[in-house]
Order: sequence, then structure tokens, then C-alpha cells
Amino acid sequence: MKISRGILLSSAALLATVPASFEATAADLALPVVEESGFDYHGAAEFGWDFFTSRPAAYPGPCSVSAVANPAAVNLNPGPAGVNPTGITCPGGGSTNTNGTRAGYQEYGNLAPGPFLDYATAEVSSKNGLYYGQIWAEHVGNNNQSYLLEVAKAGVAYLDLSWDQTPHLYSTSAISIWGGAPNALTTPFNFGTAPASTFAAQSAIENAILANGAVTTIGIERNTGAVSYRATPTPDWDFRVDYSNMHREGTQLQSAIIEQGFGSPALQMPKPVSDTTQTASASGEYVGTTFWGTKYNIKAGYSASIYQDDYTMWTFQNPFGNGTQANPSIGFMSTPPNNNAQTFTTTAGVDLPWQSRYMGTVSYMMNRQNDPFGPFTVNPLCCTGGPPPAPLAGGLNGQIDTLLLNNVITSDITHDLKSVFKVRYYDYINDTPNMIIPTYVLADVSLKTAPDVPRDPLLISYIKENASEELSYRAFSWLTVGAVGGWERWDRDHMDVNVTNEFSEKFYANAKTWDWGTLRASVEFDERRYESYDALDYVLRLTYLSPTETATSSLMRMFDMANRDRVKANMLWQIDLPGGMSFAPNVGLRFDNYDLDPTIGTFGVQTDNMWNAGADVSYTFTKGVVFLMSYNHEQHFETLTGANASTALNTGVNTTSVVYNGQMDDYVDTWMIGANFELVPDRWDFKTTFTLVHDREVWATGIFSAAAGQPTNYSQYPDVLNDYQRLDATLKYRFDPSWVRQAGFAGDVVAKLRYTWERNSVTNWQDIDVPDVWFLDNSATRMISMAAIDPNFNIQMLVASLALKW
Repeated sequence: MKISRGILLSSAALLATVPASFEATAADLALPVVEESGFDYHGAAEFGWDFFTSRPAAYPGPCSVSAVANPAAVNLNPGPAGVNPTGITCPGGGSTNTNGTRAGYQEYGNLAPGPFLDYATAEVSSKNGLYYGQIWAEHVGNNNQSYLLEVAKAGVAYLDLSWDQTPHLYSTSAISIWGGAPNALTTPFNFGTAPASTFAAQSAIENAILANGAVTTIGIERNTGAVSYRATPTPDWDFRVDYSNMHREGTQLQSAIIEQGFGSPALQMPKPVSDTTQTASASGEYVGTTFWGTKYNIKAGYSASIYQDDYTMWTFQNPFGNGTQANPSIGFMSTPPNNNAQTFTTTAGVDLPWQSRYMGTVSYMMNRQNDPFGPFTVNPLCCTGGPPPAPLAGGLNGQIDTLLLNNVITSDITHDLKSVFKVRYYDYINDTPNMIIPTYVLADVSLKTAPDVPRDPLLISYIKENASEELSYRAFSWLTVGAVGGWERWDRDHMDVNVTNEFSEKFYANAKTWDWGTLRASVEFDERRYESYDALDYVLRLTYLSPTETATSSLMRMFDMANRDRVKANMLWQIDLPGGMSFAPNVGLRFDNYDLDPTIGTFGVQTDNMWNAGADVSYTFTKGVVFLMSYNHEQHFETLTGANASTALNTGVNTTSVVYNGQMDDYVDTWMIGANFELVPDRWDFKTTFTLVHDREVWATGIFSAAAGQPTNYSQYPDVLNDYQRLDATLKYRFDPSWVRQAGFAGDVVAKLRYTWERNSVTNWQDIDVPDVWFLDNSATRMISMAAIDPNFNIQMLVASLALKW
């Protein structure tokens, strides 16, 4: 601790001398003169030991696979007839792995048995309040650790230095057939170019992967260092400078397609992640007085962001390839290009006459990217239709600028009537040079030639405008009502819709219900309409330059541009009854209707509705004894219409062979019950909570209109169930302060004992424990997953710790 104090004192003294001009202006600050000299020291820390009575293994497998009879003819994939064509046995018995893995509860930080230092902090400040310093450390030595150093001279300068790790663990049970360098994946497996489309063949490959594949961890670790400096040389000026450097390293799940034909095969791999993002910003703000005697402030700032990826691409070996032109042995994926962004921002605010204030922002951002283009393919024997074309010359020279204008005026029209008027303008300006791609390589094996090329990658631009007016009126001392009218307009280039306009009306009320309650309620109505929905002329015919091509059906409607009617409502009533009872019911709903298109036979989302209702209850039996309980029920319903459909560009004729609908429902129930007991005032405390979340997903899809000779059927997927449970119980004991002082420690000492049980259980009709290999769909005959996503876990943990504060 002496070392920490020495560092803090030295840092504070150094900061006080830089810049020297600050010292000259210190006498001008309106600070009280304190004659008291010397320094105060404070600190706190909590350390302890984690014990696990139940903790799943990092990898519980392996599971084994055996072929079973197909329960029914497969005519729809995926569907109940073909969802589980194999028999799966995992550790612990049963057809699914109930033990789970550690990935779910260690997603954002490792939890391991043994000692830990939860946090530690040391503070030093001058007795006159002028100088201050603090060191903070959290989760010391763990993979989610963070550290902070702050030093300051009050009213003059402030310096912060920080570093932290942030993990994101996706899986500890991924089964990988891959080896080699992170950016050059290889595999010893070769399953042949055309394995039999049978359950037995599928099981054989899955068992081969389970027996000989390697278990790997999928996840990313972020390391971020940052420095921030603030100077306030006078009460009217404020300057800030910030810099951060974040490096990400690890792997993510990525699927890639190689070989001729849609999705044949689709391979899931550990994508390498190694990139750096640097951000820097500087700003200055001045506060002054207008000539009419009111306050104003103006702030100007600049920020920059630079992204750099250590890899431009990564290659992978094809386990279904044989080195021929039609079945290549190697494929590749590109990584995000290096890019940068610069932003210039000015914000101003001024107090106006008649109890009004104006706030305005002007922001201009410049986004640039010009990495060299990569190859079309790495298959040396490509391609059917001719040799592979050379990479496009140069780079994209991507130039996207954005302009933001934001204005807000708040006014007190009368003592009881207030107004907030907002106008916002956002321009997404795409100045990237247009280019025509004369040809390209499809799936590493085929050269696209006339009449299926060339292509024009359309440059998307848009302008978004918003305006709103809000009036709130205090009708009575116990009632405030308000209304908000809003307008939003999108003007798009090279998108399916040219212009959309959305109008909204919102009404709300806040009421004091006698002396024991507060009611807040609101209802909102939105109506969005497009001027023209014409994907054929706005997008398809401009992208596909050959008029003889056939494109995706122009009857599809994008849910973010389609016509929509929306109704939203919320209500919260906080009721505090005599005798220590508190009750807070709440209700909410949102109904979105997209089935408003005047064109008959369009596809896309039709409805998206949800509602929720619940209540929070607390009861104080006596001083120090409180019981808590809450419940919330939520339902979400979404319907859509899809099709196997296309549009001929030259005629605009739509061809539809199959139309299907889908219904996706989700039901979530959340319970929480808890209690706080002050067993002995200022000595013993006990708290406990139990949480249960039950989620049920119900999906159904089916063909309701088919071409001649095709069956009409409806497939109900098996329900997906998710149950999450957590029990926490904490016992705290605060040592007698007089005993602590007699022991030679000037501060507080608290001992804690915490028990946690946490369990997540998913019942899923999909196989999440084995590397699925599907052969059932003729258009996607070879697909391999890494069986990486296992959301199940079951842990019991006991934590003993000692918290010190001085």
C-alpha cells in the first residue's frame, strides 16, 4: 500500500505542474482557501475463495452416434420428418447432454475454484480538497480484469489511465476437424466428393469426427488501453483529450461455401480474429453570457477511428474435395477491410427569452476504405467457362460521408404548459466511385459469363428527416398530461422503396393517485406508408445488367420499408400502501401490422405482435425484514409469407411455384422471489433471491399454395423449451468496530458467505451435441457444423470473502 500511495502522490504532483499556465490561473478560481495541510488516505478491498460443489466440465463429450430408421418420408427439410435422423448418446445417458458446458455461465468472465481478489482500491487526497488520486483494480488476475488510475487537481486538470480485458466465450465444446495456422486451416479428414445420402453414411462421418476431431474453444478476448485528460483552466473553459487502443484476438464461428451448387458443401470453421481499433478525440467547450444576459455554451470536437485487421483473408481445406476443378481442395474467406473514420462536431446551447432554450448539433463524418481487392478464387484449376479473372485493379476507394443536423427548442409557455420541439436531418452520402463487375467466380468452380453478367454493385444513399412536437400540461397538482406528434421521412437511392413517410401520435399521463400511488400510462399510434415500392426498377434491373436474367422475386417486401400500422401502449402503477406494502403492476403491448400492401400476392412479414403483463411486490414486515416478489409474462407472435419465386427482368413476370406461411410464437414467464433480513442490526445481514425464467418457442410452417402435383402440407416443429434458474443467498457479518480497532486496523471489516446455484436447460429438437452432417436436401448435400453452441450448464458455487475498508 505504501508503494501505491507513493505513486499516487508523485502522479498528482507531476500533474499539478503541467501545464504551467494552469498554476498561474489557479488564484483566479473561486475556490475556498483551506489552511489545513497534509493528506487523507482511504482504501478498500475484497478477497476470498471460490468453492464449487457442482461444475460442468469444459467439454462433457464425446457423444456417440448410431443410425436409426427414418421415422417418416422426408419431403420438407428441415421438418419433423427429418430433424433427428440419428440416435445420439451423450455422457450421463439420454439423447441429449444434460450436463452442459462452462461456456454459458462463463461467457463474460472465468469462474474457477480457488482464491480471488474481487477488487482493491487506494485513494489519497489533500486535506484542502485540491489534490486527489485513486488506483482501482477489479477481478485481479482473471480474464475480465480491469485497472484504473485517476489523478486530479480540482478545478484545473484531471488524468485517467485505464486498461481492461473483456472476454466473450462462445463455446468450450466445439468439435473441430481443422488444424494448421489460424489463417490457413487444414484438415486430415476427407469424406469423398459424393458420400451416400443415407442416415448410415451421415452417422459414419459424425462418428469419425467425434472419434478423431479435436475439442477447441471458440471465443474472443478484447484488451483495451485508454488515456483521458481534461483541463479546466478557468470556470468558462473545458478541454478534453481521449485515446484508446483495443486489440481483439481469438476465433468466431464462420460458415463458408465451396464447390458448385448452392450450399454444397457449407463448412463451419473457427474464423481467426486479430484486429486493432484505435480511437482518439479532442474537444473544447466555452460557457459565456449573451448580450441579453443569458447563458450560452459552445463545444467543438474532433474524433477519429482507425481499424486494422492482421489478416486480409484466410484459407481452408475442403474435406469433400479431391483437387479437381469441380471439387477443389481449398477455399477462402475475406476479412473486413482496413478502414478509418473522422468526425467533426459542433454543439451549441443558449438560453432564450421567454423561458426557452435552444440546443443544436452539427456533425460531419468521413468514412474511408481502400484496401486492395482480393482474388476471385484460390482454386488453381478454376473454372468452368474459362480461366479465373484477375483481381479487380486497385481498391474500392470507398467514400461515405454523413451529415447530421439536430435542433431542440424547449420552452415554458406558461407555468404549467411546456413544449419540446425537435428537428433532425441525417444525410448518408455515398461518394464511392461506381464500378461494373464484368465477371466473377461462383463457389470457386464456375466462371460467370454472359448472359449472367455483368453486375453493378449499387451504391446506397439515403436522407432521413425527423420532426416532433411535445406538449406537456400540468392540469392539476396531481395530474400531468402530454402529447407528442412526430414525422419521419426516408428518401432512399437504389433501394426497393424510394420514399417512406411515417406519422406518429403519442399520448401520456402521469397521475398521483391519492397519497399512495403514482400512475404512468402512454399510448402511441404510428402509420408508415411508402410512395412507390418497385424493387424491379429501383434495384434488380440496375444490378443485373443483362435483361435476360432472372432475379429474386420483386414481390418480397422488406419489413423496414413496407407499409406498417403500429399501436404501442404501456402502463405502470406504483402503489405504496400503509403498513409496508408496495405493489407495482405493469402492462405493455406492441402490435405491428404489415399486411397493408395493395399489391395482391406479396411476401414477407405480415404481423409482429407482442404483449406483457406483470407486477412487482415488496412487503416490509418490520425494520430490517423485507420480502420481494415479481412476475412477468410476455408473448410474441410473428407471421410471415414466403415463396419459391422469381422475376424475369425483361418482362417483369413473376413466377411462383410454392407459397408457404410461417407462425413463430414465443412465451416467456419470469418469476423472482427474495428476502432481506437484518438479523442483528449493524452486525448480521442475510439476503436471498430465486429467479426462474421459462421460455417456450412454438414454430409452425407449411405450404398452403402449391403448383400442380405438389402436396399441400403443414409442419408443426417440436417446441423448444428453455428453463433458467438461479438461487443466491448471502450472509454478511460486520465485525465489531471496537474489536477491529483493538486489532490494529482503522476501518470496517465485513465477512461474506455466498451460495449460488445456477442452471440453464434447453430442450431442442435440433442436435446441438454432434457435428451435424446433412445429406437430405439435394441442393445442400454436405454440411458440417462444429457442434459449438451448448447453452446448458448446472453449477453450485460457495464463495467466502473478506471485505476491508479504511
